[in-house]
Amino acid sequence: SQIFIMGGDTEFTAASAYRFDCESNQWTRIGDMTAKRMSCHALASGNKLYVAGGYFGTQRCKTLDCYDPTSDTWNCVTTVPYSLIPTAFVSTWKHLPA
Repeated sequence: SQIFIMGGDTEFTAASAYRFDCESNQWTRIGDMTAKRMSCHALASGNKLYVAGGYFGTQRCKTLDCYDPTSDTWNCVTTVPYSLIPTAFVSTWKHLPA
């Protein structure tokens, strides 16, 4: 099992992202997101991780970004019609491969 964290908090925005391997109890830094974010939301679907919403400092984020673990890269998928704060996602309950 793996857990992913990304972005910052109310003190700062960050583009950094990390993966935690529950079996080895190890954190690994993965590729940076396309932009700094805080208070974003994420979900896994298929073999991808999607992030949307949040803030860039005081500006609201209107992009949906996708992480591909095979290439360790993030790409902007689309711009959403309005900012997503707060928001929720529904997943297909698939997991990301190791």
